[in-house]
Amino acid sequence: MSAPEVGQPWSWVPTAFSAFSDKTMGILGATTRVHGRIIYVNEEHGWFRAEATFTGGVIRECFPITGAEM
Repeated sequence: MSAPEVGQPWSWVPTAFSAFSDKTMGILGATTRVHGRIIYVNEEHGWFRAEATFTGGVIRECFPITGAEM
């Protein structure tokens, strides 16, 4: 698989949101997806960083290149 490119769209459920997966809290559910773009690719170490803007602010998360399934 080839590495993703900077600027490509990326959609994911942020790991940080999983703490709010209890539906009784009514804040964010584990199914809340964010949509953003890839902002950095580190091919040497096999990971990339994506960034998304959502109602609560901006979130960034890193992913392994081998798990990059769009």
